[in-house]
Formats: sequence, structure tokens, C-alpha cells
Amino acid sequence: MPRLTSDEKVTNLGRRMLPLIAWAHFDLPGSFHLQIDIHCELRIGEVIYSPDPNRPADIAADPRAEQVARDFLRTADLLMVADVDATITTMRDRDENWAQSEDGTAVPFGYGTDNYNADVDVEYNMAVKQAIQVAVTDHVEAMGIPSTGLGYQSQEQCTGADQ
Repeated sequence: MPRLTSDEKVTNLGRRMLPLIAWAHFDLPGSFHLQIDIHCELRIGEVIYSPDPNRPADIAADPRAEQVARDFLRTADLLMVADVDATITTMRDRDENWAQSEDGTAVPFGYGTDNYNADVDVEYNMAVKQAIQVAVTDHVEAMGIPSTGLGYQSQEQCTGADQ
């Protein structure tokens, strides 16, 4: 693996990730490398607050969640606070993943089944995005603000290897 600069991080899975750089008003691109020489750029933006008005009365929502999430996305080093390794472990430990077969029956769709894409790069790519989402949600909720109705969009582009 090439030598990392001081701004880069390596998880205990040995993947190389580059720092986030500000993009537009509050949107951020994140760059990371997958194992087979693929470089991915992830842009996060379009943070929205849109809770379901018909949600149960005991499910709190707060419009401040949108601004708190934007501030966090603008200032946090997401690839440092996102726990990608823990997310991979969680993804693998979940047993409630099911898919529907052609005949309509439910089949398991999780780690260790034929339906799980165990390609380390696909798994890692999915985990990066999930770990960032968890980091944002955890931050908002740590501020005492419910994250109900909070969302954002992301865009990624991966280059290298065979496209």
C-alpha cells in the first residue's frame, strides 16, 4: 500500500481514506480508496428536514436537526468520526435481512448467505456511507435533538480498476 500523508487515515481493515474537502455551501465530498486500487469520491448534500406529519404522537421531531446536521457535515472530519469497521461488523451481524425470491418466498439476505455480496470493496463502500449516516445521526441526537425526518442525499464516483 502506498505511504499515507499525515492527513490520511487507515482503518484496521487497512483501507486508505483521504480527508474531506469543503464543497459548495455545506455539501462535502469525501474521498476513500478501496482495496483494488479504486478511488471513490463521496459528495453529501441536500440536507433536509421532512418528518412524516402522520407519525405517531410519541415520535418527536425538531426542525433544528437540519441545521445541526449541516454544521456537523461542514466542520467534522467525517472519515475520522465514522466508524466504518464497526459498521461492517453490524452489517454482518444483522440477521433480519431478507429478500424475496422469484416465487415470492422470503430468503435470507445477509452475511454468510449466497445473497450477500461479500466483495470487500462493495461491502466497504456500503459501510462508509452507512457509518457517515450513523455519525451524523449520533451527533444530532447527542445535542438533545431528535433526528426524526432528517435526511440527505449523496453522490459518489469511483475511478480506477475496471469500471
